[in-house]
Amino acid sequence: MNSLNIASIVVFVLFLYWVGFRNSKSKINLILKLLAVWIYFTFIFYTGRWDFLSYFLRYIFLFLLILATIKALMQFKRLVLFEKKKIWGWTTFAGQFLFSLLLFWGCIEVISGFSTAEKGIDIAFPLRDGLIGQGGNSELINYHHSDTTSQQYALDIVKLNAWGMRAHGFLPGDLNKYAIYGDTIFSPCDGKIVKTKDGQDNVPIGVADNLNPRGNYIVLEYENNLIVMGHMLKNSIMVSTGDVVKKGQPIARVGNSGRTTQPHLHIHAIAGTDTGKMIQGGNGIPIYFDGKFPVRNDRIKK
Repeated sequence: MNSLNIASIVVFVLFLYWVGFRNSKSKINLILKLLAVWIYFTFIFYTGRWDFLSYFLRYIFLFLLILATIKALMQFKRLVLFEKKKIWGWTTFAGQFLFSLLLFWGCIEVISGFSTAEKGIDIAFPLRDGLIGQGGNSELINYHHSDTTSQQYALDIVKLNAWGMRAHGFLPGDLNKYAIYGDTIFSPCDGKIVKTKDGQDNVPIGVADNLNPRGNYIVLEYENNLIVMGHMLKNSIMVSTGDVVKKGQPIARVGNSGRTTQPHLHIHAIAGTDTGKMIQGGNGIPIYFDGKFPVRNDRIKK
């Protein structure tokens, strides 16, 4: 994920140079160039994990692209409509067109992931504030969506620091450098605690515990559904099985236990109350936070 983001940004910087500083040979060439770059930027704007470098970088890049587009359009009037091309020119033209078409399909797929017609549950956001790292109705913005069972609509939530990053540094080994680490988790609804697990140590950054995928977790029953929240800090769980909790009640703190590569809060919901299907084999349902279906890069504050 990290290398993919860096590669995407490097490509975009090259595209900025291509638009702003490389002259077009015809009006058609300029239009196709702008189309390809804007579609590409739209794709990475919504699919990129901007919290790794800075959430604000996506808006800086948008501003730079607008400036590059204005500069490119200043030459539009003096360009011929269409330049006669040789074989290489036609090959480049076809490549740009196919690239734009492919990314356009990707953008349509991403936009389709912004909503779902499937019935879910509406609950409160379980943190004071956070950023959706994985979320949505498409694998392009939510890798959990490849699971067609319990975790199909699972969410991973991180938090941003003042620089718009989820941590001080690119991938620091110190857990305390992650903005979400140690944050209080609040019950997202009135409900009953039906299962908990504690005692799991944090795993080192980049090392996942595949034997205990959820790490320390809480399972909450709500309206005949189960809400699973995981990766909690050892000895931070404040509730026990059988407890009845109120919405907004503190229940635990965010850690880095289980199958996780960095501190975050994992949450998903399944229909029914069978705790044996809370990880796999159940019917995963969408989660709405105060009526909003959360997707990647959504910032949420109470």
